Amino acid sequence: MTSSIFTGSSFIPTISQTTTYWVTQEIGNCLSLPATFAIQITPTPAPPAVQSSYFYCAGSPLPSITVSAIGTVNWFSNSNLTTSVFVGNTFQPSNNQILTYYVTESVNGCQSTPSIVNLQEGNLVDAQISRSNSGILCAGGSVTLTSNQTIGNVWSTGETTQSITVNTAGTYGLIISGSCNLASETVTITSENVNAQFTSSETSGFPALTVYFTNLSSPANYTWYLNGVVTNSLPQTGYTFENSGINIISLVATSINGCSDTLNQTIVIGESEVQLYVPNTFTPNGDGINDLFQVYGIGINTISVDIFDRWGNSLKTWSGLENGWDGKTQNRLVPDGLYVYKIKGIDNNQKIINKIGAVNLINF
Repeated sequence: MTSSIFTGSSFIPTISQTTTYWVTQEIGNCLSLPATFAIQITPTPAPPAVQSSYFYCAGSPLPSITVSAIGTVNWFSNSNLTTSVFVGNTFQPSNNQILTYYVTESVNGCQSTPSIVNLQEGNLVDAQISRSNSGILCAGGSVTLTSNQTIGNVWSTGETTQSITVNTAGTYGLIISGSCNLASETVTITSENVNAQFTSSETSGFPALTVYFTNLSSPANYTWYLNGVVTNSLPQTGYTFENSGINIISLVATSINGCSDTLNQTIVIGESEVQLYVPNTFTPNGDGINDLFQVYGIGINTISVDIFDRWGNSLKTWSGLENGWDGKTQNRLVPDGLYVYKIKGIDNNQKIINKIGAVNLINF
């Protein structure tokens, strides 16, 4: 004992680990034998390891709570740790008005900070399934089934999401796991086929072609389209195609459940047939046979004809296929010979007609 650390009757040590001290008493010049004592440092225990939440069901006893600890376990009903409700490792709450507890562990007089335990009343779940499209499966489509619960879902397909998509008719089941119960529900998905079908009196022709359509579809609401534009007059009165080109007729049949089917048909309108015939000889002798020079044709919209002699003098002009030249000019029959004609016009395909030739006039 060569080093004194304190003199006096009261001593408050400052230490962080277990330490041994020797104490003597001196009266006059007489020194007592030393007394020995040790101060042991005990670490503050950690908060008890315990589940933070426990669920219970309405009408059922509150759950028993067990804490694993080596020291003394203290249960309090307030955060200030002043209201003790139980001492021990296993606590059985009985007051459902107190749903939060604070648990500490004490070792050698040292108390841990508390762990917090909450009691929560679980809700009873029910199972409900909502269906898109009223549960009707259209051809080539799908139906979405949705649970009324966001978690705890197990579908008969094995999926565990809130919503599933099915594309096969049949019965589908749902089981929902809640904290207090299981709930189940089933739903049946039925399929529906809509068949759009129609016939047309013609599928091709020339301008001014009238086509009649007959609807043979299964019962549904119907919408007709001509080249993508709605036109509901087709099945009633037919349709006259005035211009050449390719036309797409569509019939969309829709059921009351929203299932639909579409049938398309092509109507090809070709260019009008155009023929022009010009005789090379006529005999205006008054016998009633071949007395008139005329131009003949089909698919002609407008036409005009000019007749010239060999010197370029105009002898006759007329319009229309119904008219012609009787071989006269100024009411006098012209001599036999070749006469030039010039034909101008427009056919039904809006193409210009230009033709020059000669006709032989023979008067015998």
